[in-house]
Amino acid sequence: MKELVSVIVPIYNAESYMTACIESVRSQTYTNIEIILVDDGSSDGGPSICDTYKELDARIQVIHKNNGGVSSARNTGLKMAKGTYISFIDADDTISHQMIEKLVQALEGNRVELAVCGFSMINEAGETLRETAVKELLLSEDEALCYMLEDYDFQMAVWNKLYIRSIIEENQIRFQEQITHGEDGLWLCTYLTKCKKVYWTGEPYYKYLQIESSAMHMMQSSRKFDYRQLSVLESLDLTLTEIKNKHKIVLDTFWAHYVGISVGLMIYALKFAPEDKLLIQKLKKNIKNYLQNFLKSSKYSKKDKLTAILLSTCPTLLKSFLKG
Repeated sequence: MKELVSVIVPIYNAESYMTACIESVRSQTYTNIEIILVDDGSSDGGPSICDTYKELDARIQVIHKNNGGVSSARNTGLKMAKGTYISFIDADDTISHQMIEKLVQALEGNRVELAVCGFSMINEAGETLRETAVKELLLSEDEALCYMLEDYDFQMAVWNKLYIRSIIEENQIRFQEQITHGEDGLWLCTYLTKCKKVYWTGEPYYKYLQIESSAMHMMQSSRKFDYRQLSVLESLDLTLTEIKNKHKIVLDTFWAHYVGISVGLMIYALKFAPEDKLLIQKLKKNIKNYLQNFLKSSKYSKKDKLTAILLSTCPTLLKSFLKG
């Protein structure tokens, strides 16, 4: 008999998108699934939609809870899950009809602990903005960690992957609910450190919806510095504790990524919080300490590297170009 797959869908005020998401999961060619809808205190019509689907499909479980954030919702789903395998889907995204079947085949056929697929990024008009390149890779733990940190197609996200629940439970891998940015990457990194082999297919079975009004997009377009974004540094600090004993190549890749994040935050701070000297000095120190790792990385362009050099030496020079 086919193994049960638990599909966890955290939902918060997603009534405009969640029907398409749920239908894409219900229509999977791999039918031995349980669909766990976690309503995280939604104030729209989402809770009612969840309850309607529970009556329609016996495979659907619904949990209504007070709002605690996406990490809290995913942790609640993990507590309820009974499947041999676990998949996470965001409520505004959809998956191709074959995604679960293909990932189960990849996991079992290659005897790996994690299966990863590619994704398409689409807008609300249904147009494809970006699609991952098709590739077939069998990765070691170190290779997978490096890909996670430096290859955008692999994604430091939990949603285009299939996990083994026994690994999650035996190691008590849970989402850090106090972290609002970078929580996916931390959880994924912790899981990867328990893997021997990872299979990656670039086939874009996951459909990621880019929403203009999403919280992340609004923060990126805002003209105020959102200090919540600094929690990504806390996430990376915790990630380091998971990989500090790994091979040099993993640590070098980590520090290059750490500098890349610090560069982005520093540009953001120089433009929208130039008065916060302590923050700017902290980010400058982050960049300066591990600049050589960043400069050696093939992930970043010459422009990125020049920007990092300027920020680590004379950020005021770059600041003059950011006005406006």
